[in-house]
Amino acid sequence: FGRGAEETLALAFAGIPFEVVPGVSTAVAGPELAGIPVTHRGMASGFLVLAGQTGDGLNEALASVRPGSMTLVVMMGLAARDEIARRLVEHGWMARTPSAIVCGVSTPREWVWTGTLEELAAQTPPEGVAGVIVVGEVVSIREVLAAGRVRPPADEVKYGRR
Repeated sequence: FGRGAEETLALAFAGIPFEVVPGVSTAVAGPELAGIPVTHRGMASGFLVLAGQTGDGLNEALASVRPGSMTLVVMMGLAARDEIARRLVEHGWMARTPSAIVCGVSTPREWVWTGTLEELAAQTPPEGVAGVIVVGEVVSIREVLAAGRVRPPADEVKYGRR
């Protein structure tokens, strides 16, 4: 995400042969492995992936999204999590919006934090482990899965899928 084209251009300009092998983006796979789907019926029908930029680029992206209408996944944004959280609230996102930091999933250094947008900045992810920030109602599904809940979630009853 964000650097693939730069790397392939550098290889091409250097005359080095290469092959691009597509895969599943960390934006989707990371949260999913941590028990957080990026979409879920009745919670989020879409998601937006943002680079961990700050300033005008972040403001423009956030201005194009109705607060709480979808899941946000922020790649390469751990160092700027305080500004990202602050700007989300400034753009109308509720401070109590479920949020997560997902680092190093499926590795021995896996670390996942869940809480609210207002708590995001105070968290300290481990050094040297890549991660993503997830903001949206879908984060709450992780707790349901972790609790081993045996009753179907309310939306499954609502849509008649028992």
